[in-house]
Amino acid sequence: MANYFPQNLSKLRKAKGLTQQELADVMKTKRCNIGAYEEGRAEPHLELYLKFCDYLNVDAYSFFHINISDIDAKLLIEDI
Repeated sequence: MANYFPQNLSKLRKAKGLTQQELADVMKTKRCNIGAYEEGRAEPHLELYLKFCDYLNVDAYSFFHINISDIDAKLLIEDI
């Protein structure tokens, strides 16, 4: 099964109009970690992963296993 977390994180962050630094500040992590997550070089620990899901309004299964399109990302963010 494909791991879409990196690209979905990037799409959802951009749809929300946030920079990597702004998202890092909200998540209480470093900007370089956000970049590593978006590039697939690292994965967040479970607590942070669930925090991303909550803040970006997406369920854990979809975040990881479904390729969220740019249009879907904007719709998800608008529902917040």
